Amino acid sequence: VEGRIDYIEPDKQSKKFKSEAVKVTTEDMQLVGEQIVKMYQDIHNYQFDTSCEDKSCRWCNFATEHYKTQPQELKPGQVFDV
Repeated sequence: VEGRIDYIEPDKQSKKFKSEAVKVTTEDMQLVGEQIVKMYQDIHNYQFDTSCEDKSCRWCNFATEHYKTQPQELKPGQVFDV
């Protein structure tokens, strides 16, 4: 399987739009499939407050600073209300 990345901004040196082919292996598809299933389960179980715990991770630091959440206990059958 193969995918393609078409850049929407031109290369700074050549001024041309770049396009690259990307090979996708069976292992890649297996890994992404597992990640999708895990994320679906986490979202379904309202498990959003995890991070990679890397102190220098830009995304985790941003999320920690800007998206503070309070853990909530949900009773069986209760729906999260925003």
